[in-house]
Amino acid sequence: RPMSDVDVLVTDISLRKSLHELKRAGFVRVGVSSDLGVRTLSHPCAPELLLDLHRFPLPLGLGRVTNAWFLVDARADDSLFGAHVFIPTRTRLLAHTLGVIANDDVYRAHAHALEDVNRLARAQNVDEDVRTISDAGLRIAAVLALKRVCEEKPSSAASALLTAIELTAAERRFRWTT
Repeated sequence: RPMSDVDVLVTDISLRKSLHELKRAGFVRVGVSSDLGVRTLSHPCAPELLLDLHRFPLPLGLGRVTNAWFLVDARADDSLFGAHVFIPTRTRLLAHTLGVIANDDVYRAHAHALEDVNRLARAQNVDEDVRTISDAGLRIAAVLALKRVCEEKPSSAASALLTAIELTAAERRFRWTT
């Protein structure tokens, strides 16, 4: 899909050091994020493309998605951005995207995030997707997000995934509040 921003998870170096290096390369800080550990920058050569630096994959307390968890089995890539980066697996990106939708209060989620779920979900890999979502501690968040995806951007893969996540009685009693 067309990109309006690039999300970069800062792992081995500090956010402050990353900001310093990017500013030396000509990037400037744009606005102030209300999210802990997020900084947004742009470059004069492409001001319409924003660079979001994240210290954490999801807000602290939302699931068990840590930097280490997110990077398990990630693929190293040097060509995508002209720098050494790691590309997470499809299943971890899917779990993360469902967490982002839930964090955005489901109904305020960006349409492209709903479409991303349909790109990442695979009907033939439902069991693998459910295992990854469960491992991430995002079962309730995933169900809430998938219900929204199925309402707005229905797909057989999202529907199959929603059906496959069988919440426990305790999970069904949980009330999501923001």
